[in-house]
Amino acid sequence: PRLDPRLLSRLSRQRGAAAATGNARSHALLASAPIQDDGLGFQVSPAASAKTPAPKKKRKKHRRAHARARVKPRATVRRAAHDDDDDSDADGNGHGLENNRRGTFLTHVVAISLSLGMSTRRLALERRAPAANGRYEGSPFPEMRAAIVAFPLALATKSFWRNVGISLSYSQDVSASSKLSSAAEDLETSSRELLLDLVLRWRFGGERFPLQFKANVGWGLRDFSIGENNALMTLNYRFVRFGAGVQVPLGTPLLALGFSADVRALYSVGDEALAALGTRNGGAFAFAVRPGISGRTKLGIFYFATFELLRFTATFQGLEAGAARQGSADSEDVTNSTDQFLRFWVGGGYAF
Repeated sequence: PRLDPRLLSRLSRQRGAAAATGNARSHALLASAPIQDDGLGFQVSPAASAKTPAPKKKRKKHRRAHARARVKPRATVRRAAHDDDDDSDADGNGHGLENNRRGTFLTHVVAISLSLGMSTRRLALERRAPAANGRYEGSPFPEMRAAIVAFPLALATKSFWRNVGISLSYSQDVSASSKLSSAAEDLETSSRELLLDLVLRWRFGGERFPLQFKANVGWGLRDFSIGENNALMTLNYRFVRFGAGVQVPLGTPLLALGFSADVRALYSVGDEALAALGTRNGGAFAFAVRPGISGRTKLGIFYFATFELLRFTATFQGLEAGAARQGSADSEDVTNSTDQFLRFWVGGGYAF
């Protein structure tokens, strides 16, 4: 049958609109639509006259929106990748940092530091009767300290054990002497400290500048030897210590506040002290507190400045009657000993 001109005109307009919008689907529907006679002429079937789908551009926008909803934010993706990698940079003590599925770790393997400081000592021996050798106040003297911290398991595992390491620190006086009232000249003096610890490191809090925590348990010695004299004995301490510390970054890795402390159980004070003051009576202990500041760079270079208060206390029951030697530091009275050191350090190092 011949088509009605009005129908042909209508089909032509609809096909032109579909081609103008770039909607191939609508175009295909119009091209394949069946033609029916409704008694007045021919017209397109209802399927061909259905609502035209949204233009391609709009559909693409919808698809982009859905794709963005499914994709994780950039920061989240970076953190997830960081969890799987072994990348690191330095923290406030020159320690590297890394995220991990099981927690957040400090990941440097070795940190080495050198520092210079000033130290002073004050010793008080309290007895029932005042004694000429009951007090010592030394002049400030310079010290040098070297330290190394190593976490070898960080090379082999990403588990908790990568945060367990060992530290070794040794300090020695550069030049020290003592002036006693009973001696005409200054006496040769030596000061040294050795610390060997098992260390646990951890961090918690914010992603960018988290709090950094450290705990340690170990062994140490603290000797302060004075040349031969008849007024004051030498005390050589041996102890086991337990400590903890925390660092708080101040909005930048270049500056952080730190605080650490430890307690020390003394098991020896040296044979010379026992020969002069008698057997120790009861326990002996010590404690130390260390406030300070520190900072680090992305290259692994770090610095620190630390103040330390270290105090030892012990009680001696005194020598037996008649055992005290003439012209010596011996005492037959019960003696309470308080030995205090004040120290200030400035130093730096490198972590890798």
